[in-house]
Amino acid sequence: MTNYADSTVTAVHATTGVTTTYPSPGGPDGITFDGASLWIANYDAGSVTKMLPATGAIAGTFPVGMHATTTHPRLLASDGAHVWVTNFGENTVEKLLVTTGASLGSYPVASPYAIAFDGANVWVTNATANTVTKLLGSTGAVLGTYPAGNKPNGIAFDGTHVWISDQVVASGTGAPGTVTKLLAATGAVEGTFEVGQRPQWVASDGRYVWVTNGSDGTVSRCAF
Repeated sequence: MTNYADSTVTAVHATTGVTTTYPSPGGPDGITFDGASLWIANYDAGSVTKMLPATGAIAGTFPVGMHATTTHPRLLASDGAHVWVTNFGENTVEKLLVTTGASLGSYPVASPYAIAFDGANVWVTNATANTVTKLLGSTGAVLGTYPAGNKPNGIAFDGTHVWISDQVVASGTGAPGTVTKLLAATGAVEGTFEVGQRPQWVASDGRYVWVTNGSDGTVSRCAF
């Protein structure tokens, strides 16, 4: 997990719960795993860091975006060969080679925030546009932009569908939030479902989708 306030990353042993914390300078935000290394978005520094999970050693730090102070990389996803980074401050998504950290392309996307890979394409929530954008993984070409609730935040792929948390629903009223389910092949909305208040992050375990609800201290479980 990333600890923004003190610029560290903490590893939690899955069996014992023992924690180990490593420095990760630059205001760490999002984190992903490429199958061998961890990648961390440095929100304040306009860069991403590649870290070896066995030791916490930094294998490299690579700039993203055009300007270090305004790029504000937020979240990441890996397709195994590449890491994709949302540069929230510059309205782009950037594709990096996992072996070297080299940038292979930067693609315009409105207010990009969370990001997920579906096996062929990259999906990005557009936090202020109330949409989600689908990019072709091989080229970064935009395949479509689809409605996705009010202030879409987290995103996950369940093998067939993309699930998006709609963070703001009747803000301040205590009303439940929602998640939107899209068919990944077409972007068609297949349903909107109530969860807890101000849902944020979404994950799939292969059978259910799990949603953290930031304002009421709960987690919701949704069946496919």
